Amino acid sequence: QTAFERASDAPEQVTSVRYDDRAHLIAMGVLPRRWRPEHPQAPRAFPQAFVPDPPRW
Repeated sequence: QTAFERASDAPEQVTSVRYDDRAHLIAMGVLPRRWRPEHPQAPRAFPQAFVPDPPRW
């Protein structure tokens, strides 16, 4: 057991903590954004289905 002696009848400091909502914490960089793959489908080399001809010289 530890002995405890109060310094005064009133607290010297009162601290309060307030949490914001998840969206604001993410926007401030407190929480990391959820990881989502950049390409949910398999990568496509030619998404337009063709490659344009090179410019003429």
